[in-house]
Amino acid sequence: MKRYNNLYDKMLDFEVINKTYKVIRKNTKNKDKLFRFEQFYSLNIINIYNSLKNKTYNPGLYNVFIISEPKYRIIMS
Repeated sequence: MKRYNNLYDKMLDFEVINKTYKVIRKNTKNKDKLFRFEQFYSLNIINIYNSLKNKTYNPGLYNVFIISEPKYRIIMS
């Protein structure tokens, strides 16, 4: 088992990034975005790693939509 100095160092591990992506992929409803990401999977993972390492990561825009069943809710994902 690897030893990490802090939680941020743990996020810089490719295994952790890959496992996190698999969880996200499993819960992703937008298959078009998923397909586009996976077309250049290695490049995208390396870009994520580098932006975390350089502390330059900026989250993207949220998807906001309304669900009306069984009650009205605003969902941000």
